Amino acid sequence: TPPAISFWLDPAELNLREKGDCVDFIANVDASREAVIATIESATPIGAGSGIDRFIRDAINGKYEAINWPIRKVNKLSRALMPGTVTTLCADPSSGKSLLMIQCAMHWHCSGYKTAVYMLEDDRDFHLRRAIAQAADESGMTDPFWIRSNPKLAQDYAEAYREQITVFGRCVWDAPDAPPTLEELASWVRQQASAGARIIIIDPVTAASAKTSRPWVEDLEFVMQCKTIARAHGSSVILVTHPRKGGSSAKGGANLDDLANGAA
Repeated sequence: TPPAISFWLDPAELNLREKGDCVDFIANVDASREAVIATIESATPIGAGSGIDRFIRDAINGKYEAINWPIRKVNKLSRALMPGTVTTLCADPSSGKSLLMIQCAMHWHCSGYKTAVYMLEDDRDFHLRRAIAQAADESGMTDPFWIRSNPKLAQDYAEAYREQITVFGRCVWDAPDAPPTLEELASWVRQQASAGARIIIIDPVTAASAKTSRPWVEDLEFVMQCKTIARAHGSSVILVTHPRKGGSSAKGGANLDDLANGAA
C-alpha cells in the first residue's frame, strides 16, 4: 500500500464559520461537485516533498533569490546571498575587508534590504566616517588634515549625506568594550533575523572570545546555529575572518584550510 499523501486547505479561504468543517463547506457550495473538486485541486501538499513545491513557487515570485553584491564579478561567480546561507569573507589583515563590508552594507541598505552590521573592531563613528567618504567619493572625509584644509567642502559633504548616513548608522552596532563570545554573537544574529534583517554581518568573527579550551567545538556550534537561524528566517549571514597565522599552505593562493578558527 502506498503511503498517504497529505494536503492542506486554508479554512480562512473557504468562508467557514468558527470551528466549521466539511459539512459546513458542502452546505455553502450547495453540494456542487465542481466546487468540491476545484477546492480539493487547490489544496497544498504538505508531505516530505512539499518543500520542493514551495521552493519553485518562491523562486517564481522572486521571494527566493540571491541578493546582488555591488561588485559585478562577485555576482557573476557567486550566488552567496541566497536566503538561508552563511558566507565567509576571508582576506589578509589590512586588505580592506571592513571597508568593503561598509560599502556593501550601505549599498544593500539603500537598495531596500534590511541590514544589520556588528563591527567588532573600531566604533560606529569610525565606520560612518568611511561610509560618508564612500558616498561622497572623497577619501579626505576620513582625514582630519584634509578636512582642516577643506572646511567648507567637508561641511557641504556632511550636510548633503547627513540623512543617508544617519539612517544607515542605525544598522551599525558598535564594537563592545569586551570581546563577545560566539554564544553572544549567535544570540545577536537571532535577534536581528527575528526583527526581519535580510543580511546580517559580523566583522570580524575572529574577534570573538572563546569560553572553553576547545574553541573548535564552539566554532562548529556557532556556524550551525547561524545556519539554522538563516534558514528559519530566510536571512543571509556574512562572517568576516582572517587567514590563519603562518600564511597560505598552498602554492598559488590560500584555500579553505588556511582560514582562521576551526574547520567549521
